[in-house]
Amino acid sequence: MSLAAIIAALVGATAPPAKPLENALWLAVPAADAIRGAAIGYERWFPRYRLSASISGTVRQTASGDYTGIAAGGGAELRYYLRARSRFSRQPQGSMVGWFTGTRIDVGHHWTSSEGRSLGEALVVGGTVHVGYRIQPWRRLEITPSIGHGVRVEHDLSGRLAPWIKHGHTVGLTVGLLF
Repeated sequence: MSLAAIIAALVGATAPPAKPLENALWLAVPAADAIRGAAIGYERWFPRYRLSASISGTVRQTASGDYTGIAAGGGAELRYYLRARSRFSRQPQGSMVGWFTGTRIDVGHHWTSSEGRSLGEALVVGGTVHVGYRIQPWRRLEITPSIGHGVRVEHDLSGRLAPWIKHGHTVGLTVGLLF
């Protein structure tokens, strides 16, 4: 038995699927800080166009202590996979792995209060362009780091404050399952 066969048997490796896996469920790792928040998403692959579309939802605590802040929202993303393959993945050619570029839009609602009294609410709209690299190192596990640049606009729903615009760099990491 070869060394490669022994290693494959130890990690439970199986033959790659005959056709590309077309769905992904993922969790955004930076948003999963204990019980303070989570961002989850679903992605669908369209191999003919090397495109994927995803939707996601997030809920997180943004402030604690004297103030309480809660944010909830959703997003949509479109990704183009440059080669739809990866040296570090066990997927066939044409899969939702490898280098990609994408654009994302997010909409959220933020609430802030102190001692049970509302301090304000904001509608937040943001957009991001990014690049990343998805790998599938083991069975159906997927790991996707990405970097990009985004803009975010916060609108005070009471009308007391002018909209607040912020540009910034983004760093993302998701872990999930391909199926």
